[in-house]
Amino acid sequence: MARKTIGTNWDRENRNDLNHNFEELYGSTGQAIKAADEAKKQANNANSKANEASKQANYAKSQGDYAKEVSDSALLNKNTIQDEDTGKTYNWLLKQKNGHVIFDYEEA
Repeated sequence: MARKTIGTNWDRENRNDLNHNFEELYGSTGQAIKAADEAKKQANNANSKANEASKQANYAKSQGDYAKEVSDSALLNKNTIQDEDTGKTYNWLLKQKNGHVIFDYEEA
């Protein structure tokens, strides 16, 4: 920025130098405002990308939790048998839940 010295005589030349100094001083504010607007746009874009990544991470975690739950409670074997006394049919189930093997049954 080229600053001009303002003299003590208030003539046309001093007035023009004063105006020039203000133009130098405040003329660059337009560039600063443009740079600030661009920085704000980039920050908003980064924030949007971060939010999307967070959503994807939460979805992936939920899918992983579901897969773990399914694998932790897998059905290992299923046999259908009929009770000779009552005539009811049952499914005998061999399950794995949280690392333990469980025998269970349900009516078919």
